[in-house]
Amino acid sequence: MSELYVGYLKTPAAHMRVIRVIVPLLAIGFAMLAAVVAGSMREPGEAVWNTGASQQWTGRLIDDPYPMLLTDAGETLLIVEISKVGAHERLRLLAGQRVTLEGFPLERDGRKMIELLTGDAAFVVTDGVAGEGFAHAERRTDVDVVGEIVDGKCFFGAMKPGDGKGHKACAVLCIRGGLPPMVRTRDLTGEWVYPLLLVDGSSVLPEEVLDLVAEPVRIEGTLGRIGDLWVLECDGACVRPYPD
Repeated sequence: MSELYVGYLKTPAAHMRVIRVIVPLLAIGFAMLAAVVAGSMREPGEAVWNTGASQQWTGRLIDDPYPMLLTDAGETLLIVEISKVGAHERLRLLAGQRVTLEGFPLERDGRKMIELLTGDAAFVVTDGVAGEGFAHAERRTDVDVVGEIVDGKCFFGAMKPGDGKGHKACAVLCIRGGLPPMVRTRDLTGEWVYPLLLVDGSSVLPEEVLDLVAEPVRIEGTLGRIGDLWVLECDGACVRPYPD
């Protein structure tokens, strides 16, 4: 008669012999599986979201085609609010003025973004005279690029990795909320670049383009610069799935 396992009695010797073999094998197997899964995951990148002590930046504020600060240090920094919201409404009346902004930096590959503090402490007008507008990027060049449309805030560090199909729903929600759509692509030297995307002159993407967020796309348009920020402009018909 075979031995039975009874919880409140001593484990039968035959059962213990099986357990001593099976448990270590299962532990080794799960450890190997975890190593394989971890090794197959892609590197999320060097994006940083510094939510420690807030920082300040001073420069000229523009809101067309997207809220950004042309800093005294020569940087062009996109500006967003806390959460999944753009900074258009709060900064609209400050366009063209010289301001000091306070918030938290997000950064990837040397490209920075400002997440504003909440409340009036986020900005101080240092020069109330409106300056020249910057509605269009300078030095345009016709381009045909392949890449991925991402929401700038998540991709710059608010989430990791912040791109790919696993992030699609979040990216669409963020861009609908006014966060900057950007294109993750490579330049002619093979370096990653992240131009701000404008479709039909706006950073508000139409539904047919939102459907392609976080997917491989091909975009035919013009590439220019506002300060040191690349800007890719096109019309909706020129954003297509890749390969076609």
